[in-house]
Amino acid sequence: MIKFRCSALANIMTGAKFTDTAKKYICEVFDSWERGVRYEFSSKETEKGIIMESEAIAMVRNELIMQCQTLKEKRSFVYEKNEKTYQNEWITGTPDVIYSQGKYKFIDDIKCSFTRSNWLFSVASSLENNINETYYWQMQGYMMLTGAHEAYLVYCLMDTPEHIVKSMVSKAIFNKEPFEAQKIAQNIEKLHEFGDFERIHRIKVQRNDKDIEKIKQRVEMANDWIDRYIRMEQKEQNIEVFAV
Repeated sequence: MIKFRCSALANIMTGAKFTDTAKKYICEVFDSWERGVRYEFSSKETEKGIIMESEAIAMVRNELIMQCQTLKEKRSFVYEKNEKTYQNEWITGTPDVIYSQGKYKFIDDIKCSFTRSNWLFSVASSLENNINETYYWQMQGYMMLTGAHEAYLVYCLMDTPEHIVKSMVSKAIFNKEPFEAQKIAQNIEKLHEFGDFERIHRIKVQRNDKDIEKIKQRVEMANDWIDRYIRMEQKEQNIEVFAV
């Protein structure tokens, strides 16, 4: 059984049949499994998320500690980056934070918004009960792997790292007149510094055991598709691939 990553489960979770987009993703998963390669999308948005994750976790931890009712609760509260990758027969994933309160286990997944408008959109969408589908399935996968009772999407508004801002400024002011270049640079810098604005918004994602069963079914369905159309088709038709 080829395992699928929680962060990309949404690619195979919709529709009675797999879409072309889903099939392309399944082919990526198969190639990654067979050759040990990774298909990754990189951008300044994802780079910011990776760089600022530790600071965001610390900020959320401080916020949650402030909500503890007693000094004992504050001192015993453990909230730190999880480094362990979990897996079972169907999926694999590395939740950002796993923590306990009493007998209950929780997952927090940290999302560092690139701009304040991105953050505001995420907040507004959640208030409309419109949880991002990709993140919904990611959270269900994490809860499946860890046995957590609830998960939270935690949207954090962090200042963009200086080197990313400088890179954007450099591209934006290329061949511009000095006065115009200064205005452009000031605007980009202001767009990525957030001062005293609200910076944390947590969205609860309730565990759904029916959807967790659906994850198992869809991963098995994807493996069946691989067996039928990738492995077996090549064997039956004796397709030859020549290196150029």
